[in-house]
Parts: sequence; structure tokens; C-alpha cells
Amino acid sequence: MRERKLLWTAAGTLIVLVSLILVGNSAWLVPELPLRTVFLKSVWVLTLCGLLFLLVFKVLDHYYLKLNRQVGHLATLHESLLHLNANLSIEHRCCQALSILMELTRGSKGLFVILDPELKKYSEAESFSIQKSEARFPLASHFRYQIFTPGRLPAESRQQLDELVKTHRFSSFPSVIVVPFYNEKKTLAMAIIGSNHGDRKFFLELNDIISILVSHVVISFENSLLHEEVHETSITDPLTSLYNRRYFRLRLQTTFAEAKRIGFPVSVMISDLDNFKHYVDTYGHPRGDIILAEAASIIKETVRTSDIVCRFGGDEFAYILPYASSQEALTVAERIRKAVASCTFQQSENDPPVYLTLSLGVASFPEHGETEEELLKNADMALFWAKSKGKDRIIVYHQPTEVNHELR
Repeated sequence: MRERKLLWTAAGTLIVLVSLILVGNSAWLVPELPLRTVFLKSVWVLTLCGLLFLLVFKVLDHYYLKLNRQVGHLATLHESLLHLNANLSIEHRCCQALSILMELTRGSKGLFVILDPELKKYSEAESFSIQKSEARFPLASHFRYQIFTPGRLPAESRQQLDELVKTHRFSSFPSVIVVPFYNEKKTLAMAIIGSNHGDRKFFLELNDIISILVSHVVISFENSLLHEEVHETSITDPLTSLYNRRYFRLRLQTTFAEAKRIGFPVSVMISDLDNFKHYVDTYGHPRGDIILAEAASIIKETVRTSDIVCRFGGDEFAYILPYASSQEALTVAERIRKAVASCTFQQSENDPPVYLTLSLGVASFPEHGETEEELLKNADMALFWAKSKGKDRIIVYHQPTEVNHELR
């Protein structure tokens, strides 16, 4: 490095100049002595001064190299944090945090594990791994933990750490680096990195840099959680915890477009609780809200995991059933109808039991419509027919010349 060469050039030049000054000054003070004698008498002073200068410049060189490494780490950290904040998804930020740590610690293999239930809720996976190279000594069984802020690693997480080290074969690396990501209240995640670099002083120098990284990553997680919660609130009905009408429209549009492109069937259903207004008038709106929330919970547990259930408005629920023909949708609808009809809605033993039924209308693509608006309109028409024919039944939309599929 140019700066380092300049430092040692200055050291050599200074030693030579001081030596010349000392010898010249001695010769001037005692002019009768030969120059050779003056030099020999001053050699111990020159040696002592040279050693002193070498020591001073060695210390300067040490701190220069340390400062240079810190500047390099900060530059790496700064550039990496820009990529970290480029995407709000938790998965992206977990992978980026692990990648940054591996670059800083010269890691060969890394694993990022989410510990916080809230982060797990909004993440597609609980752990993320990166492997750049194999261990230098794959048969090694002795390794050293390098744990940053070990006090922030809970006891149960320490047990999980030992299991993960064995399962993912981190024990084959000389150093296993562990970095917990924590805030004031709890530990959110931890990163495990296998490194072939075993110098403890090297890891000690990274303490401040990793502390900065941890604080930035934790703040980014909190921002991601806030974004997810706001997004979930915007698409969720607060009473039933089902999706709202806005989300239903968006999902219907995207699902329908995909169905037309790939060529799979999609069914839309709309259900309505029979005589629900009578129960609200009888028991009041607070009790009616409780009944509606319980009915929504039953419906949500009854449909398939791939189905979308939304509160369409009032006591109406709308359903999107991807990859379901009208006959398959009819089976799901009957299961919903029976589940609601067999349930007793009773808040306490002192309250009179409430028995509900519901009616459903079904329409399917491509059988009953070519657009999502047409499909929704036909499902609503089928629901109207079900209500007008006595309620507590399911009707699949049909043209006047077609056979009516009706279940009661």
C-alpha cells in the first residue's frame, strides 16, 4: 500500500537525519576528535534513537493497518446496508444480513434462523442458508465458538444452536461464529457462520462493526413488521379476521388472469346467512357481531387451504376456489353449509342457543362466464335463487335451458 510505504520511507529518512544531526553536533562541539572517533562514541546513542523510532513507527503502522481494516469493513457495511434496505421483505433482509456477516467474518457457510414468532408469521421460511465453500478440515471435530454478545442468547436458543451446529455440520470448521439479533425486549434471530479463519483477535476487531450491523438489521426487521401489519390491516376485516372486499377483488382479478393464461378452472361462491337480520334484531348488534365472527371462523376452518374466503359485506361471504370446477365447488359448499348448520352459537350457558343456516350460490370459469365480473354476477344470481327457493341450500348458476344443480 502506498501510504504504508510512505510511512516507512519517512521513518528511514528521519533516522538518517537524526543520526547526521547527532554526529555533526558532536563533531562541532569537539573539533579536535576525528570524525571516525566521534561516530564510534555516538553509535550507542544512534542505535538507541533508531530503535526508539522503529518502535514508534511500528506502533503507528499497527494502528494504521487496524484503521485501514475498519475503514474497509465500514465501506463493506455501508454498501451492503443499501442492498439490505432495497427490499422490505423479511426473507430478503435475512439473506442479506447473513451475506454481510459472511463477508465480514470471511465465512464459508452460514445459517440464519428466525426466533421471533412475529417474524416467522410473515416469513415464508424460518431459516436461510448460504454455502460458499467446504470446511478446510472436513474431518475436524474440535471447534471454537465465537459468540458476539453471548448474554443476548437465551438458554433455549443455546440448545437449538448446539443442535443446528451438529445437524448442519458446522463443527467441521475451526470457528463457529454466532451473532444474535436483538432489541431491548427479546432476541429476534441468530446467525451461525462456519469459518476457516480462527484468529480470535480478528473477531475481536469486528465487535463494533457487527454491533452496528445488528442494530441496523433489527431496525429493518421492525420496519418490515410494521409494513406487513399495515398491509394486513388494509386487506383484513377487523370483525371476522377474514380478507375484506378490496382484497377479494384483487385476488379474483389475478387468479382469473392466471386461469385464462394457463387454462385451469376457477369457481366463485357467495354465501349469505339466512334470517341473520332477525337474530340481530332479537339479540342486538353486539351478540350479532359475535355470532358473525364465530360463523366466519367455522367457514375458514372448513374450506381448503388454497381457497380464499372474504367478508363481502354484512353477513355475506365470498369465496375464490382455484382449480375447482362447479362440481368440486359444490362439494366444498355443501361441507360449509353442513358445518354452519350443525353448530350451536351460544355465548354462555345462560344464553339461548342460536342455530344458523346459510345459502350459497356457485359459478365457475369457464362454464358460467368468461370474465371475473360475469362470474361474480352469476354467483350472486345463483345465491338469489337459493334464497328465493327456501334458503339453506346451494345452487350452481345455470342458463334457463340448462339443468339446475341444487343441494339442500
